Amino acid sequence: MKSSGLVIWAHDFGPFWIKLASQAKLTTLGIHPIPAIPENDFRSLESLLAAMKHSPFQENASMLRDNGINLEIYAHVMHWILPPSLFHSHPDWFRMDESGMRCADLNFCPSNGDALQYVEKQTELLAETLSRHTTTHRYHLWIDDNSRFCHCDACRKLSASDQALLIQNHMLAGIKKIDPSGTLGYLAYQNTITVPQNVSPAPGMFLEYAPVDRDSRFVLNDTRIASNIREFSYIEALMKYFGTSGAQVLEYWMDTSYFYRWTPPYGELPFYRGVIAKDIQLYKECGFEHITSFACGLNEAYAAEYGISPVVDYGKIINGIFHG
Repeated sequence: MKSSGLVIWAHDFGPFWIKLASQAKLTTLGIHPIPAIPENDFRSLESLLAAMKHSPFQENASMLRDNGINLEIYAHVMHWILPPSLFHSHPDWFRMDESGMRCADLNFCPSNGDALQYVEKQTELLAETLSRHTTTHRYHLWIDDNSRFCHCDACRKLSASDQALLIQNHMLAGIKKIDPSGTLGYLAYQNTITVPQNVSPAPGMFLEYAPVDRDSRFVLNDTRIASNIREFSYIEALMKYFGTSGAQVLEYWMDTSYFYRWTPPYGELPFYRGVIAKDIQLYKECGFEHITSFACGLNEAYAAEYGISPVVDYGKIINGIFHG
């Protein structure tokens, strides 16, 4: 089944967005905690996981389901799965930088079998909470954002894409211990957008293509825009490698934080209706089965300042083309 949706900040999830998603006739609403912030921040992954155990979140999730909309969670989770606090007891678990120093900053050493087993177990624990609300069995759990990777002797033979897929294969194994039908998205994004060369995807791994380095003012395959052509050029090889089954686009068309380069205060969303329509048609022709976009910042405060956001218009476009 094809799905179309939007991904919002987790702290904005509530009746406002449930009503808006229903009006737009979305099939899926994703929620995204902000990465790399203190765990006691109300916008963090840790705060989301705590909220999921209590009735307000559960009532909102139930309301979303009652409106026929699936809920999914999109998060950079590596700091939770393998916390830097383990560095002192297991420095060999963590990545080696180009100078040969072990670092507890981003990601870890995926050539270390003990670290991989720990990651698998921690993902299993994470899936215990997420599986209660992830109604599609589709998980979007990612390595660290804008990441650095390991340069130890073993990992040096692996590209960033190889290392990411090796990690995510073990994460998927952890998910399946809780949710045997669970699948996981390989995030093809920035330095992991190239096809892995030395690691094969485990069964249940689907492609999640996120062309963040494109220029969203222009159609993805616009030959005048070098960044767009570069991002577009990866699709064919990625689809061949991962297959079209479950393949998903994760776009930025509706994301105020993206258009303002993640630097608040965010202004009004530039809504490129024609670009979105042509992109959706292009993705459909490429064989993608799921299309969504970040929509961070389109909350009640946005509506109070700029009026109703173009979410309903987005729904009409994607439903008319992708589901038409």
